[in-house]
Amino acid sequence: MRIIDSFLKQIKKIQDKLGLNDLKEVELAGIFFCRFADQKVDEIIIDSSRDLSNRCGCGYLFKSLSTEKRRWLESGGLSYLTGDGYGAIFTENQTFLLRPKKRKISNKLHLFRHSKPHDILLRESLLVSPAALRIIDVLHRTRSEELEGLSGLSFAKKFGLSQPVLSRLMTSTGAASLRHLTRVIFAISSKWWIEAFNKVPAARRMTPFFRVSQQYRLPETDLSLKRSREWMEKLLEKYPGKVFLGPPEVAKALGALIDRTIYLWCDNSVLGEIKKDYRLIPCRSGEEPFCVVAVPKGSFEKEAIISAGQQLGDFPLPSSSMSLNLVRSAWDLYFGDSRLRESIKVVLEMLSHASK
Repeated sequence: MRIIDSFLKQIKKIQDKLGLNDLKEVELAGIFFCRFADQKVDEIIIDSSRDLSNRCGCGYLFKSLSTEKRRWLESGGLSYLTGDGYGAIFTENQTFLLRPKKRKISNKLHLFRHSKPHDILLRESLLVSPAALRIIDVLHRTRSEELEGLSGLSFAKKFGLSQPVLSRLMTSTGAASLRHLTRVIFAISSKWWIEAFNKVPAARRMTPFFRVSQQYRLPETDLSLKRSREWMEKLLEKYPGKVFLGPPEVAKALGALIDRTIYLWCDNSVLGEIKKDYRLIPCRSGEEPFCVVAVPKGSFEKEAIISAGQQLGDFPLPSSSMSLNLVRSAWDLYFGDSRLRESIKVVLEMLSHASK
């Protein structure tokens, strides 16, 4: 942290001189910055698009820039500093996005460093929320080229997502476009997510699977359904939109968990019928369950249990698992036992690798 503090103080001195028109050129983090007029931004972008080798070695100094022009530079991966506290520094391994300090930073804000490509300030409570997880899930499922030309508003309308939350995500990450936001989200490590799952209150608009689930067994005389995956598939087919796979089924499909028990999300309106038809009996202490069933407090959509883009994505999962919001599933696994928590990293890394 001392190195970062020293680096930020050095940047602050440079920006103070820019504000006084007292600086024409400077070298910082291996990048040579030179002074440019605001109206020259278009020329910078054109020149840099022709010569990609200039991006890591050159930067630009301005007294001030409009929001639109700052976003142009950031989306193009171009380093710059302004006299009014804004800036972006792109090195080979890291990115620093700089914003003027308007108020004391809350202790809920943390700097998480990744080897590449971003160092950013993220609020866990913003990302670990139903609306944000719905957005993040769709970004993981959508090809980069399909986001080209889509505005935040059109993207939100297309998938029924929260536009205000999307706007806050873009602002907090400094993303200039949906593709830029996607790169930032993909750069977040599994370690960061697991720490965030731990810090955000569990009951905040999401029902943790393992805190409301009930274990059921079959009658001793009925062994026909024992460990039957066909039973699970038939149940999903019989109650579309009412029954979904539970979070551990994702880990099992990825080979991160070996468990014969069946895990299901179930709408309360059909739970009684299922228990009656299949003679499911609540387990007593020490009895091995045939299935574990959880009923969410809210709808599957509002709690981000299911994906807003179920037909999208190219993940190594069966179709029955593709309907789930996979980051939300990882969040649920955090509240399970040690075996389940160990599988979180596999689920998150699968998402990251498959999305790339």
